[in-house]
Amino acid sequence: MRHRIERSLILLSVLVLAGATTIQGRAAETSKASGAKKLSSPATLITKNSVGPIRLGMSVAQARKAVPKLKFARTTDGEGMALIEVKGGETADMVLYAGEDDAEGPIHENAKIQLIKVFGQAYKTANGVHPGMPLREVEKKYGKLTNISMSEIESREYAEFARQPAGLLFQVGLPEIGIAGKYPEGKRETAVYVPSAVVTNIEIY
Repeated sequence: MRHRIERSLILLSVLVLAGATTIQGRAAETSKASGAKKLSSPATLITKNSVGPIRLGMSVAQARKAVPKLKFARTTDGEGMALIEVKGGETADMVLYAGEDDAEGPIHENAKIQLIKVFGQAYKTANGVHPGMPLREVEKKYGKLTNISMSEIESREYAEFARQPAGLLFQVGLPEIGIAGKYPEGKRETAVYVPSAVVTNIEIY
């Protein structure tokens, strides 16, 4: 009788342990799935043709309906382009270019979105790359930085990585405003950057 009881207790312990292991495994799988879902949330996902629910080719009116909680307002840049800023707080989450000519005129609701610049750090690519991310962290996602080039007019810097997705441009700089790349004298291209350099915005075109 005693041996039967001992065997029963051992069997019960094995079953409880197996059950606990199964529960832990399911919890881990759920956690991973939850993390993956959070990383690529449709509301904040950056792809080669969209930012959240706003897609290239949409009209401005359609974009407004897609993000009803965000505000649209006319803005411009150093080149005087007619742009549209989209924001949910004090700073712009993104800036849209819809082929408009008059930077001082009203927003054309039927204009089609041709380019999106993403500034909001909550917006991420499928690999988790986002504005504000240090370049050394981006390299862990997209491979080694292969080139930084500086434009002649606005001195904007764009970085390229070994495995970056097609259709995305990564503008870079310093968090405190400054030049990200270390350029040879007289050159506008380099593969060396300042340690504090970050992605300032991501362009979808």
